[in-house]
Amino acid sequence: MRKKLVRLAGNKLIAGSLVMFSGTMVANVGNYIYHLLMGRMLGPVGYGELQSVISVAYLLFIFISALALTTTKFIAGLKGRGDQAGIRWLFAVLNRKVLLAASVVLILTILGSPLAKNFLHLHSTLPIIFAGLLFLISALSSVNRAILQGLLRFKQIVQSHISETAFKVAAAVILVSLGWAVDGATLALVLASLVGLWTAFRFLKPLRHGRSSQPDLNKKIFLQYGLPVFFFNLSFTSLFTNDIILVKHFFPAYEAGLYASLAVLGKIIFFATGAIPNVMFPMIVHRRSQGKKIKHLLLASLALLSIIAAAAVLVYWLFPKLMVRLLFGSDYLAIAPLLVWMAIFMSLYSLSYLLTSFSLSIEKTKVVFFGVAAALLQVTLIALFHQQLLQVVWISIGITGCLFLSLVVYSFYGQK
Repeated sequence: MRKKLVRLAGNKLIAGSLVMFSGTMVANVGNYIYHLLMGRMLGPVGYGELQSVISVAYLLFIFISALALTTTKFIAGLKGRGDQAGIRWLFAVLNRKVLLAASVVLILTILGSPLAKNFLHLHSTLPIIFAGLLFLISALSSVNRAILQGLLRFKQIVQSHISETAFKVAAAVILVSLGWAVDGATLALVLASLVGLWTAFRFLKPLRHGRSSQPDLNKKIFLQYGLPVFFFNLSFTSLFTNDIILVKHFFPAYEAGLYASLAVLGKIIFFATGAIPNVMFPMIVHRRSQGKKIKHLLLASLALLSIIAAAAVLVYWLFPKLMVRLLFGSDYLAIAPLLVWMAIFMSLYSLSYLLTSFSLSIEKTKVVFFGVAAALLQVTLIALFHQQLLQVVWISIGITGCLFLSLVVYSFYGQK
């Protein structure tokens, strides 16, 4: 037994997962404190507005998250080859170009804010503008955290996330208490992202010094990989944000707020298991670059994620009212019967996310077509059928269930 424990402690996947899991759990607890406080302080109508703005921000993040995952892959490959000069070069170039591109997105967001305000039935354009600012700052922090992830420096990633989350909660409570309402809740996200950027950048300070040289990277391969990763992030971000945006558009403000709280409770499963694919991805890239076996890492990751997701579904099934009352209060009890269904949706989503991440880590980029098809189908069906909130959740369950089964076949039987 002791030897098994020693082997487990020395396993990089398990050790890295424990660090990321424990750290991201702390950060995610902080994130959910933010959401439950905002849900109580703003009420269903105000909280629904806040969540729709956050969903818009998620869609903006698609542009940078594709680059972040691609960055992790190439940094991990450079680390495997011991190319420190190449890592320094990539660090400098990425930060410079991301700042320029994110500034352009901010300008476009400001110009398009009146349209977004009308579609989402918001009180003003200010939250949308804050979402653009959030994108600009988070774009830089995401790239720098991706570099940390590629370097397997999981503890520093965790520290960056925790410091950002703690500041976000404090700033949101203060600003909303001062009467800023939804504007204050979104401004808190912007200010906290500055803290996250500063901590991530500080950890990478050594990369700003020393010799740097352009690594032997095939730019064509970089683009060929980055484009599928973009569609990966587009599809999976759409799958857990478009339902919120469409509900905000089609349903009354009160029901949209209820659905927003339901979605947040469901996402607990995704964020609780998010450390597993995040650790698995660079580990597989690193081992594959050294010619080592990787399939056992996928099986271990699937098993660990399935256990956590099944436990969450069980809790939501047995104690739905308790969970709603504890996290959001009695004003949101109407969503209790829907909670187990949302948990099933997010469990299938999380498993599908992991399988897609695995295929991308071994450069099987055609896998992204499964997610793109699922996201398009979800938008189409919700736009056509939205008589009640339960119908929206059932549509998402059916789509992610088919997606997961397709990915299982592709991952285990469709690849050599």
